[in-house]
Amino acid sequence: MSDRLIIIPPGHVVPGGELLNIASDHIGELTATIQLLRDATVRITGTMVWMGDGSGSLHLVVKDMSTGAESELANDVSPNHNQRVETDVNFYANKQYAMRLTQINSNAEPGASTLRVVVVMT
Repeated sequence: MSDRLIIIPPGHVVPGGELLNIASDHIGELTATIQLLRDATVRITGTMVWMGDGSGSLHLVVKDMSTGAESELANDVSPNHNQRVETDVNFYANKQYAMRLTQINSNAEPGASTLRVVVVMT
């Protein structure tokens, strides 16, 4: 899902610690792959704005790179121009997890988007 691996050392995996925060304008998909060096429950939040006429839906997919298992963990199919998804996930030490936040539009243009990962507990 992502061409770059972000490795998070144990000292950064603390409750409330922000592990990832990426943002972009006018891109309908954000991706990241992270590997924690300590077990943690993380909260993944994605937001996107779509512009113009039409409608859109927002989808958060997480893939366990060791098994290849991929699951859509959250989606927002509301007709709002500001969409948000959020879910808590257990990430295990030394495993790589790829995340994809995708906006699927019908006659609309992607706007600002963010993908954020914060530690809930260790």
